[in-house]
Amino acid sequence: MPDDEGWSQLQLARALLLAQVLDQQPEAGQLPLLRQLFLWGDDQEKVALLKALDWLDSRGACLELALQAGRTSNSQVFAALALDTLYPSRHYPERAFHQLVLKALGMGLDVSRLRGLSERQGVTLNQLALDLLDEQLAAARPVSGGLYLAIAFNLLSPAQHQRLLGLCRQQCLPRGWHEHLAT
Repeated sequence: MPDDEGWSQLQLARALLLAQVLDQQPEAGQLPLLRQLFLWGDDQEKVALLKALDWLDSRGACLELALQAGRTSNSQVFAALALDTLYPSRHYPERAFHQLVLKALGMGLDVSRLRGLSERQGVTLNQLALDLLDEQLAAARPVSGGLYLAIAFNLLSPAQHQRLLGLCRQQCLPRGWHEHLAT
């Protein structure tokens, strides 16, 4: 059963109903049924399904459904997939997980709620995050508040580390960066 923290009563009821319906299906029919319910559901039904996905599908059989759901422009539906669940961290391939992180940042979501992020950090995600930082600075846009959370500071190259220190000295970076660069 999902942890009910962060769930509305209606979302929890929908998730429990989904679990009961799936339990009534033969195993071979469960994935097609979940796909159909997702495609036909309204946004709030999609949110409940995605929030419960790690609980309903611990083996990752619904990966294609999750990847499709991640293409949405609806921030509520995307947040249900990306935040407060381990499903993407457990089942997404590296590139798809990185895209999920960048999209969450682009949507202004609180990436501190992206579970499993620290386990999926690495050199590639560092470079993608630094590219996003460069893009935001070049466009004179505010730096995404949680961007530093996507970076494994211990894996920065010396040049990347020096560049970030310089940006800190110029006060181009928001709070949160300084303490990570000092270590």
